[in-house]
Amino acid sequence: MSMPVPSPGLPPVKVILLCLVAALFWPALGLATENTDEPKRLPFTEAERDEVLRCARAFISEVDKDDGDSWAHFSELAKKSASKIQWNVALGAMKLACGANVKRGNPRGEFMDRLPDAPAGRYFLLDLDSEFARLSVRERVVLVEEGKEWKIAGYFRFKEIGKGKQ
Repeated sequence: MSMPVPSPGLPPVKVILLCLVAALFWPALGLATENTDEPKRLPFTEAERDEVLRCARAFISEVDKDDGDSWAHFSELAKKSASKIQWNVALGAMKLACGANVKRGNPRGEFMDRLPDAPAGRYFLLDLDSEFARLSVRERVVLVEEGKEWKIAGYFRFKEIGKGKQ
């Protein structure tokens, strides 16, 4: 099976940097476990959706700043998976590859009872089509309910070949 090749306009370093960030937080989602149950969508109230979107927006706002405070939004599992220094290096690499945020599309998301191979719990997967100075990407913010709070379990930027800025 052949792997997709980035388009000629997408420098390989940008693909590598985006993959690095995804790899950094992959373990935080428990993807190395043996859980084979299929994830299920969960019902939710508008108040729950508003709260999880508020938490995600607060995190994204911190990511857009350069003050390093986004780390405080991470779940305990994510913090055990990667250090604050690793997060700041990965975030710096993303910012270098993508540039500053120009605009974000409407949020799309769903509540789930688990992620593939992740521990059971309440998760929210938020996707945003986002335009940055150098790249257009799909941002994914994964939130997990810890106690009565929503925390960040992962943050990813996916370059979809053939869409937007190359």
